[in-house]
Amino acid sequence: MWVTLNFTLWGFLIISLVTGFTRNYAKRVIQSLIWSRLFYFLIISSQFVISIRIFHHSAAAVIISDMICIASVIAIEINYRKFEAQTLTRANKFGLALIIIAAIIAQFIALK
Repeated sequence: MWVTLNFTLWGFLIISLVTGFTRNYAKRVIQSLIWSRLFYFLIISSQFVISIRIFHHSAAAVIISDMICIASVIAIEINYRKFEAQTLTRANKFGLALIIIAAIIAQFIALK
């Protein structure tokens, strides 16, 4: 149940990020930022529950997965700040996409 919830939330977070980074109006960008924060708060919460349940199977993979998840949250915040300051580059977007993909893959690996 928690795993399904977590991956569903990752999907909603990605949708929220795409809509947030394609908006031109500040009000809509802030609205997407709020939704993104809600989704990644729920992701971190479900990640914590999953980590507690599978820590005894593969501790190293769980720790790495959690660290990459937190790194993706930091990257999201940095990219939103740069987007609002209009200094966001394609390299920043590409880096964010790589970190999010790495977080999802790391979670798959930790679950095995």
